Amino acid sequence: MTNNTTIKGIITAIAVTLYICAVWSIPVPFVGTMSFVYGTFLVYIVLIAPTAILMLRNKETLADIGFKKQGIAWQVLIGVVFGFASILLFIIPSFIGLVDLDYSALQNIDFGWVLQVFVHALLFVALVEEIIFRGHLYNAIKGKGNKIWPATLVTSVLFGLIHLPASILHNTNIDIAYIILAMIFGAACCLMKEKIKHCSMLSLIIAHAIHNGIMYGIFFTG
Repeated sequence: MTNNTTIKGIITAIAVTLYICAVWSIPVPFVGTMSFVYGTFLVYIVLIAPTAILMLRNKETLADIGFKKQGIAWQVLIGVVFGFASILLFIIPSFIGLVDLDYSALQNIDFGWVLQVFVHALLFVALVEEIIFRGHLYNAIKGKGNKIWPATLVTSVLFGLIHLPASILHNTNIDIAYIILAMIFGAACCLMKEKIKHCSMLSLIIAHAIHNGIMYGIFFTG
């Protein structure tokens, strides 16, 4: 008989598939129009729905997947520090030619644009992706046996792969190296959640949003 852990994995995998389809349906990322905001909202509602339904069915709470009430200040601080530090995952490989970053964009940063991308990521991308990958799916695979490494491996690989359709569709300068680095970012999030005392889902959502705000707001705008 299929156990709840297997069912969780299957349902969340369906959610990942829906995400890939959703990415394909959005013509241009971060265009800054209200229609795009509304469209994005609907896309991520569809994406999070299977996970939310399954959590309700199994009476799982936000605390069960890693949200905490204690030490909010520490959670935010960890998220901010990790978010900025995560940029090194891309800056370092760029110096040896593995990733193409547009450093000329640093000379004329549009902070309004960066803020827009950050808010978009905070309210939609980071929030939903972290709940699905580092929250629900991670806990489902980890299970009662505390299988940290299998959970880290599976969720990180899936997290990296969901960035591939957007790269193909929008013809960006994201390539296979970026996909691998996204997997590393996902693994780092899992390890941060496990090893850092006050690191929570809130920390990871903030870090993810900061990461996107910088990378997509500055380096990947070309």
